[in-house]
Amino acid sequence: MRVGVVGAAKTAREIVRSLTALGASAEMLSWTAPAAEVVAYDLVVVAPSAQELPLLLDWNRRALREGTRWLQVLPHDGRFAAVGPLYVPGETCCYECFCYRRASNVEYAAEFWAMQSTPAPYPSTLPLELILTGLVVMAVLRWHLRADEALPGQFQAIELGAEVALSTHLVYRVPRCTTCSAIGATAPQLPWYEASAS
Repeated sequence: MRVGVVGAAKTAREIVRSLTALGASAEMLSWTAPAAEVVAYDLVVVAPSAQELPLLLDWNRRALREGTRWLQVLPHDGRFAAVGPLYVPGETCCYECFCYRRASNVEYAAEFWAMQSTPAPYPSTLPLELILTGLVVMAVLRWHLRADEALPGQFQAIELGAEVALSTHLVYRVPRCTTCSAIGATAPQLPWYEASAS
């Protein structure tokens, strides 16, 4: 199995080390690696540092264009850290769908979108990085060994409170996602939709 790992998070280096120890061919990739290099991997794990979070929207568009399957690993943002979803272009939600779904669950949607394009100063700790690494390696093995159907379109959230909590969440495609859905380009607008009047 060949796994590429993108991102400068400390977790990224730990993921490469752990997968290599298990016998996988795992190596670091740059965000701007040539398409021919990226598509040679069976799976790409994207583990951005907090400063690199704004790069995810462009990476998502690129992955959709090139048909790259990728697993996201998001750093702890004060609420949770995330492993997954595993994105399969044309079959599952994309990263932008993930953001739309998250934005729909907060009262400050405009601020949420502004935060997606702002480098964050989130701190990290070694114990959390090791937990994330373990979850990523297990996910990669589940995908490689049995194409586990539970992985695409769901993510695991690690919350650090009085207790460490792990929960699993489904992320459905957004029907009118401007990045991965063609519905918005084909379905006519309703005549009373106010934007169609202008």
